[in-house]
Amino acid sequence: MFQKGKISQSSVFICNEANRERKFIPDIDNLSGSAEPENFLIGPIYDNNKKVPVGIIQLVNKLDKRQINQEDVKRFEIIQELLGQSVTNTAEIHELINVTIGLKSSLGNIQNLAHNSVFEPDLSLKPKRPWMNSN
Repeated sequence: MFQKGKISQSSVFICNEANRERKFIPDIDNLSGSAEPENFLIGPIYDNNKKVPVGIIQLVNKLDKRQINQEDVKRFEIIQELLGQSVTNTAEIHELINVTIGLKSSLGNIQNLAHNSVFEPDLSLKPKRPWMNSN
């Protein structure tokens, strides 16, 4: 449905007669494999900043076969929002995992350098503090 033209941020395409809709291309728009698409909603999924589209969601055929109404659109928009947050959160978690792995590797390298050092630190020595001198 969005293969041509610009997607606006509030784009939700509603179709209650898929078999009559000229924009509906079964080979592209029916990837779910629904035997007979009757109605559907389709719209973009945005990241948390609502600037970058990160995907598209399409819901096909209401279970009761009734027409799509404004309540359905409201629910669809909630799903869009939640999916966008999930995609953003997943990307942030993935980045955090990569940073953690990199940090672990760096700390391991520092530990190896310290362990293999020619200097033997005397860990029993405490820093000298003249004000705490017990003499």
